[in-house]
Amino acid sequence: MKYRPLNIRTKYVREAFIVLVFILSGCTSSQQTTRPDSITDATPAAEPSLQFKAQHQAFHNTLEQAQNAWQQRANRTELEAAITFWHAALELPLTELPKSTQDNEHAEIYAHLARAYHLLADSHIRLIGDDEQANHPTMMAVYEKGIAAAEMALKLRDPEFVANISAGTPWPEAVQHANITAIPALYWYSANLGNWARIEGIATVLARKDDIKATMDFIVAHQPDFFYAAAYRYLGVYWVSLPFGNDPEKSQQAFNPSLAIAPTVFATPGLS
Repeated sequence: MKYRPLNIRTKYVREAFIVLVFILSGCTSSQQTTRPDSITDATPAAEPSLQFKAQHQAFHNTLEQAQNAWQQRANRTELEAAITFWHAALELPLTELPKSTQDNEHAEIYAHLARAYHLLADSHIRLIGDDEQANHPTMMAVYEKGIAAAEMALKLRDPEFVANISAGTPWPEAVQHANITAIPALYWYSANLGNWARIEGIATVLARKDDIKATMDFIVAHQPDFFYAAAYRYLGVYWVSLPFGNDPEKSQQAFNPSLAIAPTVFATPGLS
């Protein structure tokens, strides 16, 4: 916790007052030659309470366990352990931290969870057995958890955006004015939603495609290198996966900057 330094001007005024009192008291009592012990130059800052220290330590220990498991996310068991630790961290009290600090910590965790659920469904559950369609119900349930986590991150990062959506503002319009700190939440919301929609069916894809494209356009405009140019890659796929109106040229135009920004990411077409 960062403590505020004592206001310098206040300190000098107080010391001047103390000196004046000392002089006046000296006039009435020649035996008083030192200031009373009760008078001090400064009030020391209060130490963090034991409760704060315990909460802070438990919270960050749990985050560290989550991060250690996340580093081994190619292993499904470790990935699921990271998810469990992040959820556990969300349940820990942080009562002595300012609300804004709590919100920032929780928003980051929810964004991690949205990414982790996407990875679990897309890169682990999808590959079980020889029939991908048999995995679709489980994948959809996991994508829904990713969507929910991203929504929580959005509420914490950009409550005004969420309020606008709740009030009926169309997503493509509202997202143009989103807070750039919400970009991770916006991306993983769209990534989970897009994959969920493809499983749900063409009607759902068509219903949400403009929302997702507007989100990717926003990310490209404000943070084009986010997650190794992920928004560019998404748009590259978008332009060749529509049920109608495919545009291979626009797809290539989107993939080109993704290759320039993140040439070593194997999800980018053009890599051998």
